[in-house]
Amino acid sequence: MAEHVTARTGAHGVDWPQAMAAQTAVRHLHTARVLRTARSWGDLWHLDVPARDARNAYLRGRDARDYTYVDWLYGPTALVPEELAPPFPPAGLRW
Repeated sequence: MAEHVTARTGAHGVDWPQAMAAQTAVRHLHTARVLRTARSWGDLWHLDVPARDARNAYLRGRDARDYTYVDWLYGPTALVPEELAPPFPPAGLRW
């Protein structure tokens, strides 16, 4: 929100309706993605054998510092929908 307020502050103060509208335009898209991703991650962590074994083998083969799947969540804040980070690449796993 701070970025939206800063971008909409002029000689006469903050244009609050514009700042709130800009925040809302991005917030609902970001929040929806957080929810969809949380559901997918929940499915990923609650697997039965043999899918669990495939998941574990895949994750063991990844670099511990590879944040490909969460960079969008903790990265820069998008100020407009066009700046939202692209979806993460699919892992290629099939359960």
